[in-house]
Amino acid sequence: MTLREYAPGAIDRRRVRGEPLRPRTCALYASQLERLVFPTFGDEPLRSITRDDVTRWYDFLGPAHPTQRAHAYSLLRAIMGQAVTEGLVAHPARRNRRESGRADTPQRAFWPRGWAGAG
Repeated sequence: MTLREYAPGAIDRRRVRGEPLRPRTCALYASQLERLVFPTFGDEPLRSITRDDVTRWYDFLGPAHPTQRAHAYSLLRAIMGQAVTEGLVAHPARRNRRESGRADTPQRAFWPRGWAGAG
């Protein structure tokens, strides 16, 4: 199952204090997914998204819009955390807490679309 297939249902099932998300919140999440998350991860199987992938994506979003970047990351983390709870993936997607730009070896070759390093 890809992130694009899983995410809408995960948002529909999400509850805050026992209540479903408000329509405006759902619309905001859908917009963030379409603009910031799906271009990189939408067609990726949930199980194939690694922490290194998330770290590269987070770094690629850049610091120009820190609140937008933080919200998109939190949304992706929440969706992947729900996938863990539902037994679809082994661990949540979290970015590695390291200095941005530090060289390390990725677990697999995956780069966001449009990244100059894609190949």
